[in-house]
Amino acid sequence: MARPFKMLFVPALVLLLAATLAGCGSPKFLRDVKKGMNRDQVLNLLGKPDAMYPLKNGEFFIYESKDPADQKKSKKDRTFIVEFKNGAVEDTGTAADFQQLVDE
Repeated sequence: MARPFKMLFVPALVLLLAATLAGCGSPKFLRDVKKGMNRDQVLNLLGKPDAMYPLKNGEFFIYESKDPADQKKSKKDRTFIVEFKNGAVEDTGTAADFQQLVDE
């Protein structure tokens, strides 16, 4: 049931991110985020996200890499999402990864 919501929400989110985000972070940090971690654990590990978007049963934390090596990448490939469901990490990836979920 959450999948149809993602199908509507994620494209709008990706477009919004491409237009507005700025922040810090690196793609390497996603390796330290584990499924099941709670919100406070992620905040302690990664710091304050560039943006947060509520979901029906959770939220997205959005981080954009400022690593100079990532600046040649597209906005979707240097924007990172941590998805929480019912208070725990459900998934992580780039905005491009989440867009692929919608396209499937």
